[in-house]
Amino acid sequence: MNIAIDVMGGDKGSFELIKGALSASAKGGFKVTLFGNEDEIREAVAQLDINADYEIRDCKQVISMCDNPLCVIKDKKASSMAMALSAAASGECDAVVSTGNSGALITGATFIVKRIAGVKRPAFAPVLPSASGAVMLLDAGANVEVRPEFLYQFGKMGSVYMEKVLGKKDPRVGLISNGKEEQKGTDLTKEARALMEKADYNFIGYIEGNDIMTGGCDVAVTDGYTGNVLLKSVEGMGKLVSAKVKVMLTGNILRKIGALFMLKGIKTFKKEFDAKQYGGAMILGARVPVIKAHGSADSGPFETAVMQAAKAAGEGICDTIAAAFSSETAEEK
Repeated sequence: MNIAIDVMGGDKGSFELIKGALSASAKGGFKVTLFGNEDEIREAVAQLDINADYEIRDCKQVISMCDNPLCVIKDKKASSMAMALSAAASGECDAVVSTGNSGALITGATFIVKRIAGVKRPAFAPVLPSASGAVMLLDAGANVEVRPEFLYQFGKMGSVYMEKVLGKKDPRVGLISNGKEEQKGTDLTKEARALMEKADYNFIGYIEGNDIMTGGCDVAVTDGYTGNVLLKSVEGMGKLVSAKVKVMLTGNILRKIGALFMLKGIKTFKKEFDAKQYGGAMILGARVPVIKAHGSADSGPFETAVMQAAKAAGEGICDTIAAAFSSETAEEK
């Protein structure tokens, strides 16, 4: 197995990404191909001295966060992201991991790697911690405007992923709305609900925002605009709670002493509710696994994202989704 790694574009520089990729390779026993500035990569590899199976591809361009997403298929074909995606599209690599420009990555996944036959739109699908273990949110930003059939397909792809990769038996798929009653929602959600009620996956109907983190479903379906706002809100609340708990436990000497006795429990709590344990957001619907790791990821979370990509490739998740969509008719846009 060979995982293509875009080591350019991360907030913390290429060193952390290279470290995470090489560590994943050493632990997972698979090859990684590092796409980026060759001199930077060689310098980092020399400093790290990790016994990994790797290859270096020198890239002359980098896609910044401010670049137009279309640049990945137009004027920046020699960028690390475009070259990594091209390697996956040709079959040279089995998956792609990048921390770079989200818009460019979804564009490249759609037009370089290309969609699975029958899938109308790929979707960003991060996995978040919840009271029931984990919940997948999709779409989390790839498709701001959607049609009812897109939401129906998001539910199908999310169900396959949660069952095959995370082992959720008969995952519960919910459609995000402003109430659980059938008369609630917009014209879009009402039409999507009608389609999803006839689906071959476990559709449980409308869910509300508070159901997502409290274990009310395993797959939460919505449009990319709503999903992205929801994702950022969850991330912000997580940071707020973490900061408040820290102040509560370290506010004075007595609290600090008390915290020492709760240290094991605190670490367990922090780990259980750390979204980074699930890696990045997979772009479901692409023909090979494409993972969008968090832009601010250091070596630890990035290593997890690379391991996630290797697992998705090893499990043949894209082939499984393709089989589930074998009867779907692709609608090219």
